[in-house]
Amino acid sequence: MLKLLKLLAILLAIPIIGYGTGMAIQHGFNKTLNKNSYKPVDVLRITCTQPAPKDNPLYVRPFFCKDFDDTERLKFWSLIVALGSFLPPGLFWLAGLYSGQSRQRMALVFPPLMRISLLLLAALSLLQGAIVAYATFVWERYLTDQYHLLFPILIGLGTLFVFAVLIKNAFWLRQKAETHVVGRVLTPEQFPKIHRVVQMLAARLGARPPDHIVAGLDPTFFVTSADVRLPEQKEALRGETLFLSLPLCRLLSLQEFTAVLGHELGHFRGQDTAYSLKFAPVYAGIGSTIYAMSDGEETSAHFMAMPVVAILKLMYSIFSRKEAAISRQRELEADQAAMQVSSASALGTALIKVAMFGQLWEVIQQSNIDRLNQGLVTRNLSMAFANTVQYDIDHDQVGIGISELLEVEIPHPTDTHPTIRARLLALTGEEPDFTLADLRLPAENAIMIFDDAQRLEEELTVLEHRMMVGMGIVELPQEDAFTEEQKFDQAVLNAIYALTSALVTADGYIDDQEITVAEGICQQFLPNFQPVDFREYCYHPDQIPDPMEAIRFLADVTTPDGRELIVKMLHTIAIADNEPSDAERRLIDKVETYFASVPA
Repeated sequence: MLKLLKLLAILLAIPIIGYGTGMAIQHGFNKTLNKNSYKPVDVLRITCTQPAPKDNPLYVRPFFCKDFDDTERLKFWSLIVALGSFLPPGLFWLAGLYSGQSRQRMALVFPPLMRISLLLLAALSLLQGAIVAYATFVWERYLTDQYHLLFPILIGLGTLFVFAVLIKNAFWLRQKAETHVVGRVLTPEQFPKIHRVVQMLAARLGARPPDHIVAGLDPTFFVTSADVRLPEQKEALRGETLFLSLPLCRLLSLQEFTAVLGHELGHFRGQDTAYSLKFAPVYAGIGSTIYAMSDGEETSAHFMAMPVVAILKLMYSIFSRKEAAISRQRELEADQAAMQVSSASALGTALIKVAMFGQLWEVIQQSNIDRLNQGLVTRNLSMAFANTVQYDIDHDQVGIGISELLEVEIPHPTDTHPTIRARLLALTGEEPDFTLADLRLPAENAIMIFDDAQRLEEELTVLEHRMMVGMGIVELPQEDAFTEEQKFDQAVLNAIYALTSALVTADGYIDDQEITVAEGICQQFLPNFQPVDFREYCYHPDQIPDPMEAIRFLADVTTPDGRELIVKMLHTIAIADNEPSDAERRLIDKVETYFASVPA
């Protein structure tokens, strides 16, 4: 109720100012004219509205009738503005009634109505400006018998600004929506496996496959018919685009990923993206206009924009509620498509993983920014993300319950999603029942569907780094920014990373579980040990330096106690997965032999 009263106060403030000014000044004249009368009479109106006597050609209207005519016009146009303020949102409300639950009607009615409404608001803003400017002019002249034009001029300039913004958005509103995505296009020639999977699922669903597949690091999946702009690519992607998150693909099983793809392709089958594109001008028209008139310092323009902004927000509320109801229904229908190619349980665990771990991406990004500012470069952010998730699950540090996650609405660039609970209830009719064990990372994850996935992830990581530097968020330190002590400490750590990663990969097999155990052991022995840097070595065994170089360096710079600690750490890592392999024993023997030869 309070919110409604506030809205009415904003909408009617200027009409009330105008009408009240007219009434007050007319009352003042009547009071003067009635000073000798015991009974109040509207002398002003009687005098100024009576026709000129036909038998008196010399009749001259009293001087105060000019003010009466002006105040009558002020009152009339104030009433027009008061009624006109409710016209645009009223039209939106009627359009909502007409369209019902039909996307076709919404797409037909609302976009052109948006332009009409902006033009109506432009005309309304001129009338509002004229009312405020004239009211101040009349008051000053009435009270002081003189006037100054400065304030009316300022009001006029503010009104012209509001008018210009509304006209611009009405006539130059983009017909085609555009979205900016950080990612790479996956061509069929370079990435045939993912294209085969998408085309196969599209055929099963009777859906048209997307024109483009884009992979990125952002933790989301979506489809769009908007033009997609990618960094370092001049031309926008036109047609329908499917965006896939590589970090999330590392968390999803093949069945879960299939469910996600089925859901997204279900949107193509229902032509949801095409309809969302038609609704985009409405969101763009309202959003850009509100932003243009709300951004910046408090000026006369912002004062004059307040009623228009209030009307636009009311229109946005009417349209978005209507559109959101249809979008939610379309989401549930897309979930049915996921069921056709996978299962409700797979979709459920996929949705919960996206909701739970998607929020960790911001933590990874911030950590990456901090590392870059320290001169530490992560080669694969996608892998670092998956490793962080795995660690949190293994150490029960998720920090949020399944029941809370079920109430999450998965964010989407254009559409509104129901809660996960509502979606799963609609699929199965049963209350969702999941545990933390259901969210563990699968042995075979969806990243295997991407050809040369690690190279792609590393390319996207480099792109992320460039963007951070280009935006000024990251400033890579110069070589002379580090002290000799810092350089020495980092060299020791690099040698430890090289030696321990050589031990973990000595059998020629990269085991994620073994790496997780190894880094946990190393952190117990070395507080400054960085798991991200350690894994960079482990996942690039062909680039691990010759272990003997690390052994010699560590032998030269460590004390006998330090060398004993390193040997103990290596033994602990080797026996963590039961019996050490022959390759691990040989490497540890080599370390012990060389360390023993170093004079105490």
